[in-house]
Formats: sequence, structure tokens, C-alpha cells
Amino acid sequence: MLLQFNRFAVATGIASLIIVAIYPFMKRITWWPQVVLGLAFSWGALMGFAVILGRIDLTALVLYAGSIAWVIGYDTIYAHQDAEDDALIGIKSTARLFGARTHRALIVFYALAVVLIGVALGCWRRAMVGLDRACRVRRRIWSGRSGGSTSAIPRCACGSSNPTAMRGCCCLRDCWLMR
Repeated sequence: MLLQFNRFAVATGIASLIIVAIYPFMKRITWWPQVVLGLAFSWGALMGFAVILGRIDLTALVLYAGSIAWVIGYDTIYAHQDAEDDALIGIKSTARLFGARTHRALIVFYALAVVLIGVALGCWRRAMVGLDRACRVRRRIWSGRSGGSTSAIPRCACGSSNPTAMRGCCCLRDCWLMR
């Protein structure tokens, strides 16, 4: 199947085999095997550009980076299922590395994914609005104010309930991520 594409795409596809081959060993070498998994699983972003355009440009790399951040997030969640057994046999993971701080790390990785993918797709303003809404929801859930209100999105400290206002992005600014 790979051989039907242009030479650059074929070379790009073959290059992915290096990452695929080293991933299984990363759990014994680094606390960040999820990064290597992200490099492998997100390779399709590079392949798409290689096949269609015959090159990998900045947009492809930004999309690739956003996808890697997304993979790190979901595989960190998944790795928590095996964290105790991994500790017993000496397997490393971001789940064990972050421990009780995992929720904060996940916010960083998913926020990074949203922003980078938004930038790659040319809709960074929407990505920032989405990130702002995520911070509002995070604040609402963690503060215990998830019910009883008529508004699904709480007001900012400035009094605005309009997430598209972007006037200094007060909700985003108040999010712990931006402190």
C-alpha cells in the first residue's frame, strides 16, 4: 500500500518504523514513553502532508505536535490502570511520574493539543475560546458549583458570561494553567 505513493511519502512512511521499533523499550529507559507513543501514533499527520503535498511544512509539524500532546494525555490516563504493577516490575510512565499531579499535567497536555491543532487548522481564535471554556468548566467542577445554576458557564471575575468577548480573556487568565 505504501509503495503507491510518491518517493517522499514512501521514505516518510519507512522512517516511522524506527519509532515503532523503539517504543516497546522506552518504558524501561525513560519516564516519558508516552512521548514516543505520540511520535508513532501521530505520524499520520506527517504522512498526509507527505502524500498530498510531497513535503512536510510548518503546518504539518504543528499538527503533529498537537497530536503528540493529545496522545500523551490519553495514554497517561490509560497508564494509571497499570501504575501499581508497573512500579513492581520497574516500568516507567508519565502516570507514575506525575502521580497525584496528573490532573494538572493533563490540563497542560490537552490545552497544548487544542491550541496547536487549532493553530494548524487555522482557527486559533476558536481554539482559544475552547480553551477558555475548558478552564471555566474545570473551575466549576473543582469548585463544587456543578449544579443549581441556570447558566452552564459561570461568569468571569469581570462579570462577562460571553466566552467570545476575549477582552483580556479573564477566565483564561484566572485558570491555574495561566498563573
